[in-house]
Amino acid sequence: MGNKKSLSAKSMLIYAFGIFGIQLFIGYINTYQSQFYTSMFGADLMAVAVIILVAKITSSLADPFIGNLIDRSNFKMGKMRPFILISAFPLAFLTTLMFVVIDFKTNTGMYIYITITTLLWNIAMSFADIPSQGLLALLSADAEERNKAAGVANFLKSIALSVP
Repeated sequence: MGNKKSLSAKSMLIYAFGIFGIQLFIGYINTYQSQFYTSMFGADLMAVAVIILVAKITSSLADPFIGNLIDRSNFKMGKMRPFILISAFPLAFLTTLMFVVIDFKTNTGMYIYITITTLLWNIAMSFADIPSQGLLALLSADAEERNKAAGVANFLKSIALSVP
C-alpha cells in the first residue's frame, strides 16, 4: 500500500517562504532595535540587551500558553490562520511604537517604555510565529513530506535571520 503524497513542491515552497518572511522581519527588528535605543534614546547598550533578553525569555515562557490557546481554538477560517492575521495589527502598531523617538525626561521612563514595548512586541510576535510554525502539521499527514518541508523552511529561516 503506497501512501498518497499530498504536499506539492509549490506548497512546500510557499510554506518555506512564509517562514522566511516572518524570520526576516524578526531579524531586522532584533538587529536594529538595540542600535535605535542606544543612538536615539541614549540608552545603555547592556541595559537594552538585558531588556531584550528578558523579553525573549518571557515570550518563550508564554509560548506554551499561546500554543494551547491555538490548539483549543475553533475558527471557521482554520486553526492557525486567524492568529497569524490578527497578530499583524498589534505587530504593526508595536513595531511603530518601538521606533518612535520620544524625548524622555527621565531614564526611568525611557527604560520602562523600552521594556513594555519590547515585551509586548515579543509576545505579539509569538502569536504570528507559533501558528506559522504549526502550519506544517496541517500541510501533510505524511511525516516524510513534513520533514522535507521543514528542511526547506529551516534553510530559508537560517538565511532570513542572517541577512540583517
